[in-house]
Amino acid sequence: MKRTYIYLYTILAALTVFLSSCLKSEKTFTDFSKAGTLVELPLAAYKGLNKTAPVALPIQAAAQTIPVVINVASPVPLSTSLKVTLKVDEAALTALNNKNIAQYKSDSTAAANDTTGATAAPDYPVVYDLMPTAFYSISSLIATVPANQRTATINVSVITQNFDLEKAYVLPISIVDASGQQISNYKTLFLNIQAKNKYDGIYTVKGIVHRDADTQLGGHRGPGATVSLATTGANSVSYAPLWADNKTGIGGIDGLNIVINPTTNKVSFTDSNATLVGEPGYDTRYDPATKTFYISMLWNGADINHRGLTDTLTYSKARP
Repeated sequence: MKRTYIYLYTILAALTVFLSSCLKSEKTFTDFSKAGTLVELPLAAYKGLNKTAPVALPIQAAAQTIPVVINVASPVPLSTSLKVTLKVDEAALTALNNKNIAQYKSDSTAAANDTTGATAAPDYPVVYDLMPTAFYSISSLIATVPANQRTATINVSVITQNFDLEKAYVLPISIVDASGQQISNYKTLFLNIQAKNKYDGIYTVKGIVHRDADTQLGGHRGPGATVSLATTGANSVSYAPLWADNKTGIGGIDGLNIVINPTTNKVSFTDSNATLVGEPGYDTRYDPATKTFYISMLWNGADINHRGLTDTLTYSKARP
């Protein structure tokens, strides 16, 4: 968690310096001394209008804190303190969902009307869920920027233990009053708060599917193949492995979970559609030092000893 907070504070600090310094630029000889004051949420400015700010937190019962910084952009800091009022803005989240769905419909129509096939059909957008009040608390929705300073911070405390991992929670926070000062367009921060365990991410795949006498669904895959492992519990992730011809999207196992023993790092499997077992003699495990899964499994069928896969999954980057 320290890395998350350090990363957020570094961005916000850099934005604050940038926003204040750009108002007085000697290099461009532009006089901003008469520029007005804008009150904003700098993380919203960094992400852009109508964009979410993902924050990944571990699954736990203890509260975890997300700082929300309010910034005053002006030629010089104000000589008096400034009270800024915020709110949890459900209407802004509804508008964001509606905008994304409208864009999807427009892009779908464009793709359908393109007889050349050059316009790809869009993916359906994520529909965000308002964060339930049972999962968070806010230190205060009134922030005071002290005289001769530029920022103030409110804290959002989140408990992730009971998150519904099928939902995409967003906590929308908007500035609604700035004591007479102008409010920036970057007034709404869409905090996309995600519960992710340490195994969650995008992994590169190197492996083989073994299916006797099946050249289409059997064989080697990689390099270049990737899979997403998404959190399904404190120590489990979903895994939808594709067969050797993964570029065509043929084949796969639906409803498969990788379950990691946090003490031994040994791996087992659960699946809604098949009986899966680790291949005898293979050390199916997770290596925390290299963030790598070594997996070999067999699935049910009359020829069980000839149907399975062996994969090495190596962590590449965080999942969006």
